[in-house]
Amino acid sequence: MSYKMLLKDSLLYIPAKVLPAITTIFFISFLFRNLASSDYVAYSVIITTGLIAMQLSSGWIANSILYYFPQKQDKSVFLSDAMAVMACAGVVGTTLATLVIALHHAMGVLACFMVLLIGQILFYTLASVFQSSRQIAVQLMATLIQCGTQVGLIVIFFLIGEINLASAIFSFGAGFLLAALYYCFKLGQAYALNTATLATSLRNLRSANVAEIVRYGLPLTGWLCATLLLNSVDRFFLKGSGLEVAAASYISAKDLLIGASGLITMPLLMASHPLIFKLMLDQKKEQAEKIVQNNIKILTLMFTVYFTALQFSGAFFLKLFFGAKYAIDMHVLLIVLLGVFFSCVSMYTQKGLEVARRTALMASLAAIAAIGALISSWLLIPHFGLLGAALAFSGSSFCYLVLVTVAATPSLKVWLHPADLLLPAAVWLLGAALRSLMERWHGLLAPFYLLDMVWLLTFLVVVGAAVFGFLRFKKQRDTSRNEK
Repeated sequence: MSYKMLLKDSLLYIPAKVLPAITTIFFISFLFRNLASSDYVAYSVIITTGLIAMQLSSGWIANSILYYFPQKQDKSVFLSDAMAVMACAGVVGTTLATLVIALHHAMGVLACFMVLLIGQILFYTLASVFQSSRQIAVQLMATLIQCGTQVGLIVIFFLIGEINLASAIFSFGAGFLLAALYYCFKLGQAYALNTATLATSLRNLRSANVAEIVRYGLPLTGWLCATLLLNSVDRFFLKGSGLEVAAASYISAKDLLIGASGLITMPLLMASHPLIFKLMLDQKKEQAEKIVQNNIKILTLMFTVYFTALQFSGAFFLKLFFGAKYAIDMHVLLIVLLGVFFSCVSMYTQKGLEVARRTALMASLAAIAAIGALISSWLLIPHFGLLGAALAFSGSSFCYLVLVTVAATPSLKVWLHPADLLLPAAVWLLGAALRSLMERWHGLLAPFYLLDMVWLLTFLVVVGAAVFGFLRFKKQRDTSRNEK
């Protein structure tokens, strides 16, 4: 596949990732405004618990499907065996997770949590099939069903005056469940899967396919849980810190930053992931390294724009987004965003370990970083509050990035030349200069929120024009060199 085709697929994946990101952002803002602070923190913890349980149950199976599915001749048998493994692991994961939730919440919340967990297990496992086979249209339709159901239900609950913890979890989970049912329908059409083939696979759990799925994917269980713990351990400490209002602001803002970063990272990752694997399996290591390095350059540039916008105009827009009860220091959020950037880059630098099937090493490195996050959160949050949470998150994310980059170097070299950082540095300096210049004109742009809006619009237009001009110049230069 050419780089142009990769770009085309990335653009096609944008709607499939933009809609969930927008829906998540809507839920964050809507629930922050309409739930009590303690309920919002509880909602965040329950959603995180569901994600951890889902990853334990099926996240590792989805990764095995992504790795093995393109290589299989009899895809129907392989998928049937994968679904059998998912069914067995899903029962165990769902049972354990519901027991944990039952200790802290009423039966209504527990039932809604089960809808969420079952829906996510099915959704993410089945989505990996269509991602691996590059069926983007099917993924987009499933996304429309997921997001439409989630938004529709939460709005209905709001209109009838039933916005609470249980209805929020049910609305979020029902979208995944209905989208998963659509995936089941398409899977049956494309690969002739049905209950009979699944029953056959359940009776033959010692097949070669099952052994491959478990051998590759099971070590990823530790990695998936460790990375989730790395990203979310701070909210468990904040839940009992006595800082409910501040904690709700921090968690909602962090979720917003992560959701918005998904708009940057996920379309590119979903399009390039299968290609990187294929190139490495075809012994085209240099091409795979080039794609990874180019993607990291794009991420660095996009996150610089993101960071600059948050630094110079984020406070106004966050208060506008979350309402009057939002209260958090902007420096804390900038530290959090730095941690999000480290996490996104590590998804690319670890590809060398994934392709080499060194998933056990990945799990060990993630566990080291997660333990660091746990200890640092335990030490810092009681003394420094939200600042301590942000430092623990970013520090442990950077630690993981360094560990996987060094470990993956023998399989996939990832490096950036110092000159590659000149453009991001120029973008930040441009934003700072524009802000300084406009603050001198503050009297002409009163009230102050107008300054933020004018600055953001000017900054984005200038950066967009500059990047477009730079890329056009580079293309013309490369064309001239090729002609010579």
